[in-house]
Amino acid sequence: MNFIGAAFGSFAVAVAISALFAALLISVLSLRAAEVMIAFAPGSVDAMMLLALALNLDPVYVGAHHLTRIFFVSLTMPLVARRTARSLKIRSEPAKPPLKQPPFQD
Repeated sequence: MNFIGAAFGSFAVAVAISALFAALLISVLSLRAAEVMIAFAPGSVDAMMLLALALNLDPVYVGAHHLTRIFFVSLTMPLVARRTARSLKIRSEPAKPPLKQPPFQD
C-alpha cells in the first residue's frame, strides 16, 4: 500500500510523455489523431490492429508502431537490467577492510 502513490506517479509520467510524443507526431507528420492514439496505447499488437480495423484506421501504421515498440523494449531491457544490477551491487556491497600483509619470512 505504500507504493500506490509511486504507481500513480509513474503512470502519470508515462501518460504525459506519450501524450507529448503523440502531439509532436500529429503536428509534424499530419497523421490522424485517432491513429496516433491507438498506436501509442498500451496493448498487444493483435488487439490494437483489430481496434484499428474496427475504427477504420490504418492497421499497418498501428501494427508497425507496436512491433517497433516491442522490438525496442526487448533489445534495451537487458542492457537496463544489467546496468541496474551493477549499480545495486556496487551500492549494496560493504566496504572491505584492507588486506593485512603477512610479515616477511626468511
